[in-house]
Amino acid sequence: MSVARAASLQVADLSPANFAIVMATGILGVAAHQQGNERLSRLLLAVALVAWAVIAAMSAARLAWHRQRMASDLRSHQRA
Repeated sequence: MSVARAASLQVADLSPANFAIVMATGILGVAAHQQGNERLSRLLLAVALVAWAVIAAMSAARLAWHRQRMASDLRSHQRA
């Protein structure tokens, strides 16, 4: 199996809910900032930025390779 085919299969069933990890990390980062823990707050910001970039890239790949599945997710109340 080629690398492109393996990558395509990995993103085929990517859930739109994966972006929740970015939101949860941001919430924890804000809480850390409010508690005066700047080091943890900045670390969580970095984690959120990396997670967002990875999930956005995977979503872009899914849009390119599996446009119909992504469109179905956006129309579904259960998936989106």
